[in-house]
Amino acid sequence: MCNLSGHFAAVIDGVLHDTYDCTRDGSRCVYGYYINTDAARDEQESKNKAAFVRKNLAPMLRAAGVDVADVVYRKDPETREEIVTLTYTCGATRDICVTADSPIMIAYEIVNKV
Repeated sequence: MCNLSGHFAAVIDGVLHDTYDCTRDGSRCVYGYYINTDAARDEQESKNKAAFVRKNLAPMLRAAGVDVADVVYRKDPETREEIVTLTYTCGATRDICVTADSPIMIAYEIVNKV
């Protein structure tokens, strides 16, 4: 939410949304803004988990004898389920829903499910 001069408007993914063009050709002053910190924190947490899983989980699985080519973490935007997709060297894939919070626990959970 942006606090404009005498007006409020929504900004979604960097795009201004309003019932009319309130930009005044780019000269409208922004006096303040509100960011949903829970959403921002959740997005950063998902990025951290994805980076950890991609970097560490595939080598861990290979060391355990699993013939995996790639491992990807994602959070489904609609259901908010956390999913790890294993891609095997033969091309087959497998989705595993995870329930753990920390990246280390996600790795532990995946290793135990494979």
